[in-house]
Formats: sequence, structure tokens, C-alpha cells
Amino acid sequence: MRFLFLLTVYTTALSAQTDFELFLDLLRDDEEKKLAAVETIVNGNDTSRWAALVDLLYFRALPAEAHELMNRAASVDYGRNWPRWMEWIALQSQPAGREYRRFKQLLFSQIDPAFSAFLNPSLPTEIRWEEIAWGGVKKDGIRSLDNPPMESAAEADYLQDSEPVFGVYINGEAMAFPLRILDWHEMANVRIGGEPVALSYCTLCGAAIAYLARFNGTVYSFGSSGLLYRSNKLMYDRQTNSLWSAMKGIPVTGILAGRGVKLSTFPVERTRWRDWRERHPGTRVLSDNTGLRSVYKRYSGYYRYFNSPGLMFPVAQRDNRLPAKSWVYGLSHRGRFKAWPLPRLEARPVLNDSLAGTGFVLLSDPGALSVRVYLSGGENFSAVDDQTLKDREGRLWQIRDSALVAPDGESLPRYPGHLAYWFAWYAFFPETELYDGADPDKPGD
Repeated sequence: MRFLFLLTVYTTALSAQTDFELFLDLLRDDEEKKLAAVETIVNGNDTSRWAALVDLLYFRALPAEAHELMNRAASVDYGRNWPRWMEWIALQSQPAGREYRRFKQLLFSQIDPAFSAFLNPSLPTEIRWEEIAWGGVKKDGIRSLDNPPMESAAEADYLQDSEPVFGVYINGEAMAFPLRILDWHEMANVRIGGEPVALSYCTLCGAAIAYLARFNGTVYSFGSSGLLYRSNKLMYDRQTNSLWSAMKGIPVTGILAGRGVKLSTFPVERTRWRDWRERHPGTRVLSDNTGLRSVYKRYSGYYRYFNSPGLMFPVAQRDNRLPAKSWVYGLSHRGRFKAWPLPRLEARPVLNDSLAGTGFVLLSDPGALSVRVYLSGGENFSAVDDQTLKDREGRLWQIRDSALVAPDGESLPRYPGHLAYWFAWYAFFPETELYDGADPDKPGD
């Protein structure tokens, strides 16, 4: 009884603490103080405080009594399951405040002091920090390719014909990025067609996105922060140390957050090396002599992930219309979003569809996870061969990587989109439309 009385007095005294001081008690070696802090957090009305507990679950084992208290207070049975708790805290209506952000900065700086600069609670943020997770590496632990050596298609004898590559075509210049290299680096800062390009590849999301790395005259160079948000990499720019969403191309935490900065994108296509080389015999391709690794093979650490239905990191925002790791091709246009599941494109390699009142035509090879999208200009296209489309009037249009071109010179430009796992697309664009496979061709305007 005396112990219970003292514990009650202590927890009452704790209420006068700042939240930051309360969270620090979770780090103490004194198990009694640690448990008292847990009780104060879980018995209070502010669920945002729980974020500190959930972060700590990833790094340390809390006392068994702490897990019991958490499960009982939340009316769940998650035990010590950190991913489930991460998803739970992300769905709470009360976002964690500045005191929690101070704690997270301190906690993560023990992993890598560089995280302290990324997670500065005094700087603006556009996301909930309780959804930021450590990806298992330090800042630049996955090293970016910065102006890497390139070679001609003929010189790239290390590549097999069937190997997957990401192809980018800008201002008449073609460049290929083999997955076996991007698996190890996830970021390439290059120039293509005279433009600065940041090619971000998130292995967890399956998404490669080519960004114009220039905004309002400033050119940005990007690296991998070592942090994740909704199982998507947070990249950082070397000019301001701001964290960026790799899925949206916007700064989400740091000096640039909330300033209206948004990078535009270029079309990027996943395809077979043979197919890309045949379309672009003059293409340049990443050399495997990067100076950063001696041998490039597909990264075996992701083999199980790529071949299983599960995720490696928690994502609370889910939609069960498709399995989490179904491949989709996503577009954004005029503030609207739409995803096309690749299996539903198998029977329709040429699909006329629309988004936000604008007509598009999708050309796909689902076996290669390849999709190219063009504005349709109100036309309804059908396939003639792999290089030609026919419109309703019988005119033949040449398929080029930059545009569809009619005999009279009229052209319909390529439109940027990208491949991703369904869970990743939905987590960032929950208002998305989803092509159901039964829509009639509807070219739009």
C-alpha cells in the first residue's frame, strides 16, 4: 500500500512536468520512474503523447508491465508489435506537438547526429512526425550517384537483354538506369537533355520518379536521409538540409517546408533493357564502374520483400480494393489522381481513358511493368503495331518517347506518371480514383 501511495504521489507530481521531461523519464534506467511515466501517458486524455512510447518500442524493450498498460488503455492486443502501434498512433486524431518533436530529435540523434539537423522542432513541418521511422541506415548510408559515369549501349556489356531498367528521355537525350544499380543507390543526380534531374527510386514502394531538380532558379542535389515516412524514403536536399517526400517531390520538414516548393516531373518508364536499347540505340546507360561498389547484383536483401505480400515498415493509410503490393501506374492531373492496376491493362495494351476531364491514352506492356501515357486530345486510339496508333479517322500516329506524331505534324505530348505499389500510391493520394477494368474507352477532351 505504501508503494502504491508513493507511486500515486509521484505520478501526480509528474503532471507538473513538461511533456519533454516526461518523455525523458522513459529513457531512464530506473524502471520505477520509467513505468510511472508510462502510466502517466497512457492514463491521460492526450493520445498524442503515446508517440514517444511507440518510438521507444522500436529501439528499447519497455518493461512487460508497460506493454500491458498500453494494451489495456488502448483496448487492443498489440503486445510489443511496433508496426501495429505505429499504425495505431498514425490514426489518432491528436497530432503530436513540439515537445514530442524535441524528444524525437534527441532519440534519433543517438543513431546518427545528422538526424538532429533533419528533425529540428523549431523548423516548419508539413507531416506528422509520429509517422517518421528510421529506415535502418544513417544519413547517406545509401549513397547517391552524383554525376555518375555513363557509357554507350554497346559498351554496357554487363547488362542482359531481359534486365529491367528505368528509361528517361528528355530533350532528345535517352538515358537508362538499371535496377541492379539503383537497388544499391536509390538516388541519381544527373543531367539529361541539358536539364538537372534527380531520379529517386524507393525500393520499398517500387517507385522511380524523375524530378526536374530546379525550382525558381535554384538547382537542388539530393541524398537519402535514412528516414522513412509511410514506408517511403525521405530524401534531403544538400542546399538546405530539408526533408522531402520522394513520392510527392515537396519538402515536408525543414527550411523549405510550407513555402510552396514543388518539383515538376519527367516521364520515366520501367522496361526491359533490350526494348529500351532497340527504341534508343544511341542511349546512354549507367556504367557499373561507379567507384562505389565493385560488383552490382540485384540486392538480395530485398528478395524476400519483393516476393512476399507483406510490408517492411508500417503504413496506416490502407485500402483493400487491391493487395498492398499490386503494381499500379499513377497519374496526377489538375489536383485529381488515378491509378491503373497493371493486371487490368493486360487485355488492353492501348487504353483510352480520362482524368479530370482530360483524355489520355495508356500504352502498356504489363509483363515488363511498362506503361507510357500521352495526352489523347479527344482522339480514340487503337494499335496498328508497336510503333503506330490509329485514330477514329484512320490517321496513323507514330509513337515516340516525347509525343504521338500525326502525318501532318500534329503532336500529342507524353505525360508524366510513374509505377508504384498500390499501398504506396494510396498512402499519399488516398482520394485517388481506381480504374476497375470495366470502364468503356472515354477519351475526354
